[in-house]
Amino acid sequence: TLIELSFSMVFYTAIVVTALTAFVGILGVYNKAQSLTRTQNASRIAIDSVVRDVRTAKDIQKFDMHNSTDNPIAGATDALSTSLRVQARDYYCITSDAGSRGYANLWKSETNRFVLVRLSRGCNTFEGYEQLVDTDVWSDATEGLHLGAARSSATDIRSLKVVDGKDYRGLVITRVGTAAPAVWQVQVSVYRGTRVPPDNTGLLDQFSAATTLRTVVATRE
Repeated sequence: TLIELSFSMVFYTAIVVTALTAFVGILGVYNKAQSLTRTQNASRIAIDSVVRDVRTAKDIQKFDMHNSTDNPIAGATDALSTSLRVQARDYYCITSDAGSRGYANLWKSETNRFVLVRLSRGCNTFEGYEQLVDTDVWSDATEGLHLGAARSSATDIRSLKVVDGKDYRGLVITRVGTAAPAVWQVQVSVYRGTRVPPDNTGLLDQFSAATTLRTVVATRE
């Protein structure tokens, strides 16, 4: 009868909707897990690289911007360094007996994100630099947490610092105490998605994830 047919359609429609809702929920959990796995793997690779250099460091210097008067990259004359240094910030120069290694958050215009890079040929050149995080993750956010409004001019690369007491920078190296041997705390943060968790809008993004690793490294003066 028509009543029986209508009841059957409603019943089976409810089953299909329930199944689809469960499938979408499972897919969301899977995407979240994949994103977290990607940020975890990237952060481990990055912090391992930094720790290797910090462990043998004699000195570690921090520079916010490329044009700091004592920043080694400020005097670079090669074409690559000249073009990239205005797109980078939060420089670290790690000096050891074997030489020096630089680290920086580099703005990638093609993805509108900061990524953590290692200046493998010293602190004063981007030639031969290594990108320490994959292309689908990033190491630093812009001001306001959203990636869409990164800068207001060609030379205005604004990096997120501390929000509500949490440091969102991709790399932070700070000295712990003043006694010898020097002890350094290394923090690496890697993100995936469109916003920095735990921003409320970011919670709606299935691909949003964040991993922060910290370790303490003892070295020599």
